[in-house]
Amino acid sequence: MKSSVPGIIAIIAGILAILATPDFTGFGLYVFIFQAVAVLLFIIFNGPPPFIIVILVFIVFLILFILAVAGGFTVILGGILILGFEKLILGRFLIGIGIRAGLISLIFFLIVATVVGVLIIAIFLMLFTLRGLAIILSIIARRLTRKVK
Repeated sequence: MKSSVPGIIAIIAGILAILATPDFTGFGLYVFIFQAVAVLLFIIFNGPPPFIIVILVFIVFLILFILAVAGGFTVILGGILILGFEKLILGRFLIGIGIRAGLISLIFFLIVATVVGVLIIAIFLMLFTLRGLAIILSIIARRLTRKVK
């Protein structure tokens, strides 16, 4: 079965993404970015921002957190479809959705790190955390499905 390798890699990547959720690139990242955005809003408004803006920012971060958590499950489902059912196109699609959720969190992390001035540390954290490894493995699994056809 040629599709077993990308399927197994995707399942491992999904498990790593789920395990990574409580670490700094998971929930902690959203708390960190939320605090940074709160400080920026405080500066922009020369004081506390309007309550509705705070609520909207909170809702955006809540949605992103839910997507990041669901991303691991989505990647696992894509891996199962590839591994067990030979559904390469649907599996690639689901892995892609799962990757995007994790990439959004990493992009926000890099933007905030750039603004704060610690980009080198951010890149190091991104590459050597479970979330970074999960995204890299997901991308590899997705790419390998192109070669299986």
